[in-house]
Amino acid sequence: MILFSCEHATERMTDHLEGALPWPKRLAMWGHLALCRACRAFLRGLREVPLLAREAFQEPAFAPAVGGASLDAVLGRIHAGEGRGPALHPEASQWEALRKGHADLPIKVLLETHLGACAACRLAHPELPAHALVAVQDDVPPIPLGVLAQLPDPKAWTWYRQLLNGSRSAKLWGDADGGAGLWLTFVPMGRRFPGHSHTGQEAAVLLAGWVRDGLDLAGPGDFVQHEASSHHAPEATSQDGCWILARLGPGGFRFSGWRRIFG
Repeated sequence: MILFSCEHATERMTDHLEGALPWPKRLAMWGHLALCRACRAFLRGLREVPLLAREAFQEPAFAPAVGGASLDAVLGRIHAGEGRGPALHPEASQWEALRKGHADLPIKVLLETHLGACAACRLAHPELPAHALVAVQDDVPPIPLGVLAQLPDPKAWTWYRQLLNGSRSAKLWGDADGGAGLWLTFVPMGRRFPGHSHTGQEAAVLLAGWVRDGLDLAGPGDFVQHEASSHHAPEATSQDGCWILARLGPGGFRFSGWRRIFG
């Protein structure tokens, strides 16, 4: 059996959804989808198009005078990544560490938060605790209650604002020996968290909103990882900005450019 390339697969994805492919091409599509995570994500996005269209064009019951959103609005939401569940998941070794009780607090709450958002991972790990994501209300950080119960009192958090950017971060927990730390960050729509490089490994879960980081797009529940010495500047793409819960390895991170003088 000859498998499709990504280009061939995406060109035929609509026919695949409608059951219009002949059997040889259908088998080739199934084989490609089994091997290609990117095309599986593309297929999930296509399946959500009818739902997003219905939501966007439905008139609210409380405001009948307001018409449905335009097609541009629907396409904008789809382009921004809405309409799919988590596509980025933890590694098997991280699940094993949590199961054996070897995970530190930051990675523990990240894994439990991802489980609350990801039905597939809950099915794979039914014995582990899961904390469902919560809706953003006003300016209150959308941290699951089960995670808050494991952290110091929010009144003790100290917030740091990134100059001329609008982003802000708070250190929620830190290893007394100078090891890993747990940080909460908010990035406004259309803004980038200042470019920085990591001294240690970073792991993060998106609590709310969407982030574009290079070619990658991450949304609520996605488990994002960056190796030590990596450099990036994630950009919030959703209307209400994004909230990120992150574990930073020993040494944290260091800003690039003129912000280096601040740490």
